[in-house]
Amino acid sequence: MSVARIVAAALQFAILPIIARYLSPEEFGIIAIAMIFVTLAGVLSDAGMGRSLLRDKTQDDLVWSSGFWLFAGLGTILFLCVLGLAPLAAFLFDAPELTLYISVLAVVPLLQSLSAVFFADLEKQRSFLVLAMIILVPAILSSAASVVFVVQGAGSWALVAQQIILFGLQLLLLLIFSSFRPSRRFSLKALGEH
Repeated sequence: MSVARIVAAALQFAILPIIARYLSPEEFGIIAIAMIFVTLAGVLSDAGMGRSLLRDKTQDDLVWSSGFWLFAGLGTILFLCVLGLAPLAAFLFDAPELTLYISVLAVVPLLQSLSAVFFADLEKQRSFLVLAMIILVPAILSSAASVVFVVQGAGSWALVAQQIILFGLQLLLLLIFSSFRPSRRFSLKALGEH
């Protein structure tokens, strides 16, 4: 998994010079500002509970399903918060186009929240090779897609697409490979120790 994370990070640096040839400094700057809000929300996307679920020895369906629904709710709240901050950020930075970029990128923390329990499930099963591929394959495909998009004239939207493809593919692969499926049950009390 460490190698997969290193390769995924190296890909970001490898495609940067290619993308930089097609984007202006202003376009890079707008995306950098938008990513501040998205990254901050992403840090809060599972509030550390994904790691806590790994300590659950019983892997009780009620606990894990409750965790999933809590993350889904948290992700939705983060999505709405980032969405709500978009016009304010555009006003503060005097960049009207920022509203649309942040609004589209607001889906990233939601995707991260929805992924947390599935990721924890695969970690609990010690499926580290599968997890490494779930990190690496979307990183490769999203990086390639961003290069194709920017070369085709998508501008800074290529960077937006990269983020959505990255986290969307990760969630899709987690759904495919994880055996966890949330039930329709939720209990805040069951999550007490987490």
